[in-house]
Amino acid sequence: MMAAFHTGAGRPSRTSTHGAAMNSLSEQCTRRGESGRQPTFGGLDPFSWDVNKMQPLSGVTHMADEREDTTIYKVVVNHEEQYSIWPADRENALGWKDAGKQGLKAECLAYIKEVWTDMRPLSLRKKMEEQALKN
Repeated sequence: MMAAFHTGAGRPSRTSTHGAAMNSLSEQCTRRGESGRQPTFGGLDPFSWDVNKMQPLSGVTHMADEREDTTIYKVVVNHEEQYSIWPADRENALGWKDAGKQGLKAECLAYIKEVWTDMRPLSLRKKMEEQALKN
């Protein structure tokens, strides 16, 4: 959409070529859609973040924070022996295979912390071993 800028009443206002006036960013952000929900940007509620510090405002809670994650995850590993978690009811992403552990998120992350002691990819570890043998 193309927009033209006009001045009036001491401040600029923005009017689209379709004629809909957009007076200020705050009015755009607080305008409710047909669903009646507050608009969000990229899934974030722009009014719950301190933009100067880029962190959540103190005292602000979200429904997602209040719900307990009961998803069962599985630990997966790739060809470079890098670990991750994946919802247990989903097919693994290409290049990842089951590592043999399932459970709640915290349990799976604790398992990864225990077994993934060297963060270097397998190819780098092998290359470094080869270099050490040559010297």
